Amino acid sequence: MAVERHDAVILLEKHFYGEHRCHGIFLTQAYGCMRVNLPKRKSLSLQPGDFGQLRWKTHSTERLAFGSYEGETSPISTIFHNPCALIALKSACTLCVRVLPEHAPAEPMFRALIRLLKEMSVFHPALYVRFECEALFHIGYGLDLTRCAVTGAFSELRFVSPKTGCAVSEKGAGSYREKLLKLPIFLRDPSIKLEDISSEDIRQGLRLTEHFWNRALRALHPTHLLPPERILLEQYL
Repeated sequence: MAVERHDAVILLEKHFYGEHRCHGIFLTQAYGCMRVNLPKRKSLSLQPGDFGQLRWKTHSTERLAFGSYEGETSPISTIFHNPCALIALKSACTLCVRVLPEHAPAEPMFRALIRLLKEMSVFHPALYVRFECEALFHIGYGLDLTRCAVTGAFSELRFVSPKTGCAVSEKGAGSYREKLLKLPIFLRDPSIKLEDISSEDIRQGLRLTEHFWNRALRALHPTHLLPPERILLEQYL
């Protein structure tokens, strides 16, 4: 017997096949990632990052669901003039597809992505780096930036251990300084204004999260790589 469900969703990817069908990958608020067949003619204008309501029917998690989508908001109209924001949006959606198992609840990831979408109209690359930190935490690769893993100090945190993801202070780094990842100040101090965050700070943040994304992706499959958009992001800072 088919089960009918309804939930708030974010479109992550879409692929057309045949003459009449569209294959959409959605992040739902309650059910995690879902692959749903949609009518092609109603899906032509859909873009990654679109937010709306999805109704679908499914017989089991092994069979592809069929549904209908009703859009509510789309960030594309506000960022089409901003290449950096467009690339960040595509990267965020693609990372969700690559690391989230289907039919597994992922509400923290849904909330993190919704927050990023709402910030797109005033987009700053630091917002994207913060999203990546939240996403890594959700999939089990969270960074502990509260105190130094070596000395226990809460101040002068300058680095992150590439093995543990824990912060390390200036004093605690010692002779291992060159082997540690740099910790940009805006990640350890959320009160810093966006306009005070430099391009170098953003690059340090991207390199930091990239290290743990690569580890997470390789753990899922040896051939999994970062999305091309994520790799290009530094070029648009």
